[in-house]
Amino acid sequence: MKLLFSTENVYVFQNTWILEELEASTLCKLNVSELEKYFNLKNHRRKSEWLAVRWLVYIHFKISSEIRYTAFGKPYLFENSDFSISHSGNLIALQFGQNSSVDIEPVSPKMSGLTSKFISNSDLSQIQTDFLKNYALQWSAKEVLYKLYEKGNLIFVTDLKVAVPEKLFMRGVILCRILKDDFDKEILLNYAFIDVDNSENILGWVNSFV
Repeated sequence: MKLLFSTENVYVFQNTWILEELEASTLCKLNVSELEKYFNLKNHRRKSEWLAVRWLVYIHFKISSEIRYTAFGKPYLFENSDFSISHSGNLIALQFGQNSSVDIEPVSPKMSGLTSKFISNSDLSQIQTDFLKNYALQWSAKEVLYKLYEKGNLIFVTDLKVAVPEKLFMRGVILCRILKDDFDKEILLNYAFIDVDNSENILGWVNSFV
């Protein structure tokens, strides 16, 4: 595993191990229910992602609490501490602590054809430069908000508001808002662009509530 980025309670690792290496070092740390879950996974990539997270949590960070999931699929540690996971290719992003919510995405030309699904026309008209990076930032930030809300049933275009920055930096903070009657809050969200093997990725994570 290669640590690419860290700040406060957020970490990004590149999984450089093959599945057999992960199995040799991690399976012994799993309980019976986790072993059953692992061996029921059929997809090679999914098995590698799933096991790599356990290696990081149980061995690298030496956390003994089991990783569990709420009814809405949000991960948490057995001792009820907040925890968030995101994958992008062989990259793994983790955040620990209260109100954790993290997302990592590639900056991809494919997003140009999908903007109507997650950016309103008014916000789209404000993006005048760095189009792909801004699209990726909007998508990643809204994924972070979606995970933070936890209950699902969100429309990205109307229920999630992400400010369009006047200028993008390699790392910055933007104001966001979840527009739901049961969760109408403004949130400061951190972002960082991370270059890995000549491919750019956007990392987003919750900073704090306003």
